[in-house]
Amino acid sequence: MIEWLVLWGATEAAGIIVKPILEELVKDGAKDFAKDFFKDSLKNVIFGEKDPRQVAAGKALKKFLELVQQQLKISGLSPEQITLYIKDVKKFISNKSVNEILGKGFESDRESLDAELLEQTWTQLDLAALPARFKWQTIANQYLAEVQEIL
Repeated sequence: MIEWLVLWGATEAAGIIVKPILEELVKDGAKDFAKDFFKDSLKNVIFGEKDPRQVAAGKALKKFLELVQQQLKISGLSPEQITLYIKDVKKFISNKSVNEILGKGFESDRESLDAELLEQTWTQLDLAALPARFKWQTIANQYLAEVQEIL
């Protein structure tokens, strides 16, 4: 478990939401997560046992979780209030359509991500209401920039 967290850069105190979700993801199986994450992106690339896609997917997910946490903080929530979102954020990132959207950030010609679909998916999953100042578009833009750096 620790090996994946080290590779993803998540061993240091990564935040209220980030670390517990990534730790649980590793327990559940990082390999399956990476397969869903890159369902359409990089699907024709075959790697060996230490699949770099798993490392890239973990790093990208860590960045995404940090951005969500940052938006919750910017929206004026206390650390205790942010903690209440852990279960919902975990459910959100477990959704296949969310994984596909996040995986599309790895397409080299990708110029934007569908922030509106992320927002709609959050609502359709009937998750806790987000603060009015929470901005999915900001997350999508910053996430795409971060993923391009990972590439």
